[in-house]
Amino acid sequence: MQMPWKILSAFLTLVFSVQAYPAASQADAAQPGGAEANRVVAQGCLQRSGWQYFLNERDGTQEQVTGSKLKEFVGHEIEITGVRGVRTVDNTPPGGASSVITRSVVNVRTVKDLGKGCPGAN
Repeated sequence: MQMPWKILSAFLTLVFSVQAYPAASQADAAQPGGAEANRVVAQGCLQRSGWQYFLNERDGTQEQVTGSKLKEFVGHEIEITGVRGVRTVDNTPPGGASSVITRSVVNVRTVKDLGKGCPGAN
């Protein structure tokens, strides 16, 4: 008859252990520096393709960027500050299984116009 008590005791220990971990994770997430790790400062030429904006940096890196008022800086050399995030795009074919693509995107907080047009831009 002791076997059910051992199982119950092990189960309760497991349940209380699992409940303790989310609290620790939330405390870790609240630590300063978490968002700082995703902070982006970059310079480059802002280009637009359809409804998407891209910052082409001098080293050849291209960042997809999003934010308000970017339209007025297209074709300009700019400096941005922002936070790196992820955009999820539905890629489900009609009648097919659900599918998504995740893309890195910089959510722009500030834009500084460096007063130069982009090389090759009209």
